[in-house]
Amino acid sequence: MKDPINEGSSGTPMNAVAQPGQSAAELSTLAYAHYVLAVAGKSDLGRLRHFATTSLEALPAPMDAALVGAALARFGERELVVSAFGRATSGTWAPADGDWYGSEIRERAAVIALLAEAGVLDDRLSALIETLRGMAGPRDRFSTQEAAWLVRAAATLDARNAGDAEIRLGAAAKAFTGSLIERLSDAQAKTGLAVTNDGERVLFGSLESVGVPLTPPPPTERGIAIERQVMKLDGSPLGQAALKQGDLVVVHLFGRVTSPGNHQVLLVDLLPAGLEIENPRLGGADIAKTMPWLNALSVVDYTAARDDRFVAALRLAGDNGFEVAYLARAVTPGTYKMPAPYGESMYRAYVFGIGAAGMLSVVR
Repeated sequence: MKDPINEGSSGTPMNAVAQPGQSAAELSTLAYAHYVLAVAGKSDLGRLRHFATTSLEALPAPMDAALVGAALARFGERELVVSAFGRATSGTWAPADGDWYGSEIRERAAVIALLAEAGVLDDRLSALIETLRGMAGPRDRFSTQEAAWLVRAAATLDARNAGDAEIRLGAAAKAFTGSLIERLSDAQAKTGLAVTNDGERVLFGSLESVGVPLTPPPPTERGIAIERQVMKLDGSPLGQAALKQGDLVVVHLFGRVTSPGNHQVLLVDLLPAGLEIENPRLGGADIAKTMPWLNALSVVDYTAARDDRFVAALRLAGDNGFEVAYLARAVTPGTYKMPAPYGESMYRAYVFGIGAAGMLSVVR
């Protein structure tokens, strides 16, 4: 088996640190590569020192400086470590320009995790944690990067504060070490449950709910507005009319991104049981001739016709509109609920939109 640190493609960490970095993206890659090598015990301390002394101020994001600081901490380079984390914890917390995966929450969580790991500047941790708690607490959705670094930060801090913890779940006292997982009863889920930290340790908690909602979610706009129309082939709305078995319709999804910045948006339209997708990617000269009313469709990176849904991915910037459409056929008689269409910024999960649910009837 090849060593992923040293062998394989030119993108391995060992190959990365052998190249000079110029652009912001290259410097971020070098910072991460130096950290990976340090964790693996294969870092070149001379190169790491040189990178820290020559490139620290040019690093584009706080997380980059923290990665360098955490790498240096493994060699006991305290002066450089303090300098790197001083750079990481001062100035702007914005991610680097063009970083699809970055956010202020990701940057702050990563710096906290790496700072706690390095064991320096402990006097700054409390303020950093409180700020992050205030930012992350009200949020109910996190990107994969945000969630990963939040968990990493919590685990690192928890390891530093090892020992027994004491909490109360309602009136019941619980003592534990490590982590505690409790399943709420139906009554607790309905009425709520007070959680009180009775110990000295700082604790981190999360609540996960799984189930099928009894009623469709209401239309919601959190940075993305999305609507759906079912159209006849001549471009007129189907409205409340029933489809005949075998009829073709165009399902038209449209809306706008209202959140600033660049977004890679995923649109999902769950199918009612009575429809099957015939063509998931309408467009081109043939469609322009037969359906001229679809002349403003957006350029998409990807579309898919799944058994139960239509999926489209496209790149949009703030205040950009979008229009996509697919061709579907009525196949099974009956009256069906049409689940609400959904749009989400794939790397900023808190930017999303839910359209209106509907009904569809198919007759013989």
